[in-house]
Amino acid sequence: TDDGAGRLAGQGGGSVDALTGSLAMTLKALPDIGSSITITHGTRLAYTDRSTQGAQVRSPEFAFMIDSEGDFDRIIPGTLTVTYPSGGVPHTVTDNGAGALEGAATGVVDYPSRSVLLRPTLMPDAGAELQIECQVDALVTENLAPGIPDAAGYIALSLAQQPAAGTLALSW
Repeated sequence: TDDGAGRLAGQGGGSVDALTGSLAMTLKALPDIGSSITITHGTRLAYTDRSTQGAQVRSPEFAFMIDSEGDFDRIIPGTLTVTYPSGGVPHTVTDNGAGALEGAATGVVDYPSRSVLLRPTLMPDAGAELQIECQVDALVTENLAPGIPDAAGYIALSLAQQPAAGTLALSW
């Protein structure tokens, strides 16, 4: 047998070159007439031992959009509540009014687009459905005619009303 370092030991001696597959051996006794010398070996196996790293499984994520009757509705900040069961116990997630989810999950909510990214802290039960409640309001859209840029290249805009925090989106 080989010792893993290229040397043969046992009822003889010799060497093994694992790179080329060559084998040189000397036996302590001559084989019987008509007998065979059988050589067995394993194939190369590439692996990384990760047994000491612990579980490296990414938590589940849910990305979805809240349906609304109006195409231009937005979620009112601070009104989103998501409930899901884990281990048969309901767990609640709320938005903090600034776009972050808190409670039994982390994540973000984009109020104008009604999109939500939810990362539960506990694994939802198999077949569980998220119970979602929120209030929506009509999204205010203004078309502004910008003035001439100042010397630094900035343009001042004036809105007709104060926007709710975390809801302003500009496109040009």
